[in-house]
Amino acid sequence: MTNLFNHAAKLFFFIGAIALMTACGGDDPAPTPEPENPQETQSKLLMGMWGDATVETTDGDDSFDALTLKFGNDADFKGGSLEAGGVNDELAAFGDAWAFAGSSTTSLSVGGGVETITIESISETTLKIKFSYEGAEAAREKAINGVGSYTVTLTKN
Repeated sequence: MTNLFNHAAKLFFFIGAIALMTACGGDDPAPTPEPENPQETQSKLLMGMWGDATVETTDGDDSFDALTLKFGNDADFKGGSLEAGGVNDELAAFGDAWAFAGSSTTSLSVGGGVETITIESISETTLKIKFSYEGAEAAREKAINGVGSYTVTLTKN
């Protein structure tokens, strides 16, 4: 009887061990993260301080030769804060915020006398933008020029 009991216990232990091993089939694969929205990717590249401007112009002057731009991001990555430096404040060239124009990743509404910046190219270290400045009324009254079309290459600081 003891022998039968030992065989039964071994059989139950063996079946239990097999059941336990098959139930623990391994870890579930890690979920695949959702790809970033293109505007989110672009926003993250824009964020930060850009300076060391190299300016090309066909009809402007040297008003933007020392341009710096600092981009911040909103939680939804569709815009954010904007701080411009290195230009005469009376030009009122840029507003204090930026936003993508619709679903674009290359057209930024920035307010001020510039209104729109077009991103020609961007990397983690270099930003090339195009914009036209029509002149703010206060700047025109004081004969501060700057009117023209500009292509500016900036380096991330």
